[in-house]
Amino acid sequence: MKSLLKEIIHGVQYDSSARDPPPECHPGTRMRMLERMRTWFFHMDPQKAFLWIYGPAGVGKSAVVQTFAEALAAANRLGATLFFSRPNDRNDPKRVFITIAYQLAVRIPTYRTFVIEQIALDPELLEKGMREQFKIFIVAPFVHRRIGQGREALGILLDGLDECEGHGPQCDIIRLISNFVRDYPDVPLVWVISSRPEPNISLTFREPA
Repeated sequence: MKSLLKEIIHGVQYDSSARDPPPECHPGTRMRMLERMRTWFFHMDPQKAFLWIYGPAGVGKSAVVQTFAEALAAANRLGATLFFSRPNDRNDPKRVFITIAYQLAVRIPTYRTFVIEQIALDPELLEKGMREQFKIFIVAPFVHRRIGQGREALGILLDGLDECEGHGPQCDIIRLISNFVRDYPDVPLVWVISSRPEPNISLTFREPA
């Protein structure tokens, strides 16, 4: 876990002191959107376990994701949060899935055991590329080892994807998650991405499954 901790993007969790005070919805606002998100999350079709929240800068996307993260945490259904920030250097795509893996390891004991075993066997796992990291930290444990099967789904929230460094990695993250949700609907992970509707991101979300 210490090895993993050294490689994560620090300050991206919903309750990180680096983001204090975090953006939040004012009481009584965004109620319809938040209620739709709660309904989607708690009563969803597993084939639709991936939500994109989009809009221009300043419309409150981060506040919505923050409030939703707090709601999931209160229900013990939060897996991981990653709030990208280009000005604060919290935008390295090579560390996205390491960061998610660390947070999942904190919350899921069997997953933590798996990750510790894998890093002990091959410490260079943390130097792999993003696609390989996704296979190691997401596909291998949740599909092949079936970790979490039968448990309630956990939410993984990525806010501000457009602030992640590089258009290519932004699109790769979308494709990796989209293909994963399509191919493995039984895995108890639910994904949320928020971003501006930049052309590369919008086009990637519109790609045929």
